[in-house]
Amino acid sequence: KREELISRAKFVGEQRKSYNLDLEERTLVSTTVGVSKASRCPPSHSSLHMIRALNNLWRTIVTGKGEPSLEWANPSSLISLRLQSFASLLQMLNSVTNYLLKN
Repeated sequence: KREELISRAKFVGEQRKSYNLDLEERTLVSTTVGVSKASRCPPSHSSLHMIRALNNLWRTIVTGKGEPSLEWANPSSLISLRLQSFASLLQMLNSVTNYLLKN
């Protein structure tokens, strides 16, 4: 029984480590989220540099921080940076498309 509790505690500890983000990844996540916020960059401005921003978001989705990692190699793993980059990409496409349709 004691060994089972110890193994469960180790498992929970390993899961917590995978959810903790290092400083570089937290910075990338906040920058990624900020790109798609209309308060930081209105659609009229983001439409002008959409291709460059989408290129950077795609690169972040695929490679993350740019360091080799088995976690990033698994496309089904839910990584905060990958998830936020994809959500920002969709948000930016939506806002720019809506802006261009209205104007």
